[in-house]
Amino acid sequence: MGVPTGRRWIAFSLLAVVLPVSLLATLRLTGILPEPPTPEIKTAEAAGWHMYRPKLDPYHSLYLNQTIQNGYSNKEISTTMSIYIIHYFEDWSESPFEYRDGVSFQLNVTSDSLQGYIESILLKYYVLDLNASVAIGTREAVKEYDVEVTKMHCYGTYPSAAYVEAQALGPSCGLFTQVWWIFDDENSEDHTLKATSEILYYNGTTYQKIVVPIVLEMKMSRQNG
Repeated sequence: MGVPTGRRWIAFSLLAVVLPVSLLATLRLTGILPEPPTPEIKTAEAAGWHMYRPKLDPYHSLYLNQTIQNGYSNKEISTTMSIYIIHYFEDWSESPFEYRDGVSFQLNVTSDSLQGYIESILLKYYVLDLNASVAIGTREAVKEYDVEVTKMHCYGTYPSAAYVEAQALGPSCGLFTQVWWIFDDENSEDHTLKATSEILYYNGTTYQKIVVPIVLEMKMSRQNG
């Protein structure tokens, strides 16, 4: 079914306002409702985190216990993304590191709509250099808060992203994922990872895409920083 225009789109827009959010999600998934038009994009200023890469003995880890948050809010919608950085690993033998270094972290995003409805949540993880990769936990490890996961790509290398996409089922919803950032070099390069949450939202008049980014940096030395 193509995207309706004119009176047909007005009819669908009115239907979107009246129908319950859960039913709207079902209609979208089954193809009864058309895909939304190109949304207006609103991007929050990026939050950042960095550390200088430690040199540990093989098979050892460093507990980091650090949290970074970022968000966006207006009179219609509020969304918050947090990254909890857990450990740095040195030559870690267990999957997905396979005797490489890296960082484990958890990402949690929550969104609340004050009017209209949330269409979907998309979490993306990009490594921005060649000698690194990113892995997301399996579908069973994803925690859903009033959403339904529809697509996943669990492994990303430059320039492709790993991602989780979910259809929202209510006005307050969220996603939680376990993530591993893996370094393929021999302690010789800086690394950067960009994580974003993209909330597709309909406010009763227009579609908006709310983009919230957090950038993680692993630096080699203070001289390089």
